[in-house]
Order: sequence, then structure tokens, then C-alpha cells
Amino acid sequence: MRYFGSFKALSIFAVVLSSLPLFASIGAAQTVTLTKVFSHLKEPTCLTNAGDGSNRLFVAERRGVVRIFDGTKLLSRPFLNIREKTVTNSNERGLLAIAFDPQFSTNGYFYVSYTNLDHDGIFSRFKVSRNNPNVADPHSEHVLLRNEHSKRLNHYGGDMHFGSDGYLYLSIGDGGYTWPEPGDPEHHAQSLRSIQGKILRIDVSGARHYRVPADNPFVGRAGARAAIWAYGFRNPWKFSFDPESGRLFVGDVGHYLAEEVDIVEKGGDYGWSIKEGVNCYNADSCNEEGLTDPIHQYVHSAANGNAIIGGYVYRGASIPELVGKYVYTDFVGGKVWTLTEHDDGWHNAHLLTTDLLVSSFGEDEAHELYLVTYTGTVYRFDPVTP
Repeated sequence: MRYFGSFKALSIFAVVLSSLPLFASIGAAQTVTLTKVFSHLKEPTCLTNAGDGSNRLFVAERRGVVRIFDGTKLLSRPFLNIREKTVTNSNERGLLAIAFDPQFSTNGYFYVSYTNLDHDGIFSRFKVSRNNPNVADPHSEHVLLRNEHSKRLNHYGGDMHFGSDGYLYLSIGDGGYTWPEPGDPEHHAQSLRSIQGKILRIDVSGARHYRVPADNPFVGRAGARAAIWAYGFRNPWKFSFDPESGRLFVGDVGHYLAEEVDIVEKGGDYGWSIKEGVNCYNADSCNEEGLTDPIHQYVHSAANGNAIIGGYVYRGASIPELVGKYVYTDFVGGKVWTLTEHDDGWHNAHLLTTDLLVSSFGEDEAHELYLVTYTGTVYRFDPVTP
């Protein structure tokens, strides 16, 4: 994201009208609307499900709390509370994401991403309580990976998802910058010696420490961090996998010019800070050899916004016309768009116009799509019946 401090200021002035007609046509006989599901959250950053058949929704709040919606109500007792471990006073810090182990129903493991009291990015494993499936064991934390962050205290990335291969993928930003520095002043994103500005891929199936899969692209390369899956990112705040194709989609937050959507391939270099989107970053020309351009970008404007929120390829059943489309938005602009793959590339289309400050998307166990607002409300994408 841009800055969480800015989010707070925007939240104060945002007008979120429950009566606003939040819908737009996506086909000749089909429209989509946002249905309010639950609210009263505090600065939520992530929504997911456990994949255990319980149909519960888990929401991470930036202050360090994970809440459960059981299908009818938001439970008053937190699933996890790590407020004493995390810094949330400004910028892009706090509890950023949660992901459940593919074997959660048997091993009880889940993973969280947060910033600690030293302002480092932490990726940890916890375990659910033995006696209550709606409460985690707060003493079960095992730190898997620490991102020793720069003094700039932004661009953490911090998202996490399991791929269909069973490995855990993590996003880490470039370490940030402080005005008037240029973007990525320490050149982390292009350096294979750093895990910043990267997508990582690790094996967490062991009892204690993570392992690096043998087929990671930089295994055995001198000086390279073997956990790196792809590089050249600025601030990959949100990413997701398409469960049908297995492709990994990233929304990478831009600097001054553009926001971008990338499909991440093994070993790919996505350009930052040589390029921002499809354009050279510091000059009229640059060495573009070996760089992978985004499948889509949009330039900053009052209408578009300037902080992309990566979404999901819709694979639910309730809105057939949306199936196979990548849905994403912008925190500042509030518009929701779709990307559809055609023979000549990806086509962008406007889906919704809202006044909502969207911090994340999420899915339930049926792959129905949800929209999470930073002001504390969760909406579901639903069809509008004629």
C-alpha cells in the first residue's frame, strides 16, 4: 500500500453509504452487487478460509487480532491476539496476512505475517488450540522467516498463500523509500542477494524450520537467496492463485506513474526499479532485456487511483459471467475492474464504482468472492436478479 498512516486519514473522511447502489452490468442479462455480510472490524487487512469444511471466514486486523465469522455472526473472542508482538503506530505495519496449512484439519497449523517491535517483517507458524477450534494456541508461535527491514518502515508486502504444489509463497516489498529518495534506493528488488522485492517459495512441511524446494530457480546460484521464486517487485501487497490454472497473480503497487498486474513465472524478473509498469523508471530508455512486463497497467489519476489492491480470478458458482475473470481494485480510486484473457492479450473492463476504501479481497470455501474495506466492513459479490 501507499502508507497506512494515509489510510487512517482517508478513512476519517470516507463516506460509505449503505444505500449506495454498488453494482454495474457485466453482461446483457447479468449484474453484480455487493452484499454486506458483517462489519465492526478494525482496519482489516486480509480475509481467508481454513479449507476445513467449517465454512468459517477468518479476518486479520492490522492491530494484531484475527477474528472469526462463523456464517451468522462475528465471534467476540479473537481466534488469535498478537497485539503485544506487533507495531501498528504508522505506515504499513501490523498484522498483514494469514494462511492455513493445506493439512490444517489434521495438523492445526496456520501462518501469519506481521511486523514485530523491531519493525522487521515476520512470517510465523501457529497452531490451533486442542480444546477449541475457534481459538489458537498463543504460545505455539514458531518464527519461520524474518525480513530484516530498512529504517524506511514501508513496503513490507507481507501476503502469503499456499500454491497447488503444497508450498508456501510469500510476498516481500523492496524495503521502501523516504522522500525525496528515488524508488528502491538500496536496489533490493533487482538483487538476488536480498529477499526484498521478491516472491518467495518455501516448504513448511517439516516439524521446525522451512526447507527450500529443490526446483526453486536460484538454488545453487552463488550469492543468491535460494528461497526466491521471482523478483523485481516494488510492493506486492496482495497476490493470489487461480485454483483452476494454478497461475499466480500479483497486484504490485507503483511509485509515481502506474499500478500493475503481473502473472508470476518461475525465475521471472518483473522490472522494478529498472521499469515501473511498461515504462523505464529513471530514463527515456533502459535495458529491458530479460524483464517481464505486466499483463495490465493503469496510470495514476483521480479517477483510477494510485494504490492497486490485487484480487482473485473468480471461480465461484453464483455469478457465471464472472467466472475466469481476474477481479481487482484500487484503494484510492474505489473502482473495481476485471481482466479477461483473449487471444490478443488481457482486456480490462470496469465492473463497479464504489466509495469504499478496499484493503483486500478474499474467498470462502466455495470460491465465492468477498471485498474487505479498511473501515471495517466485509461485502460479498452476488448476482442481481432481474
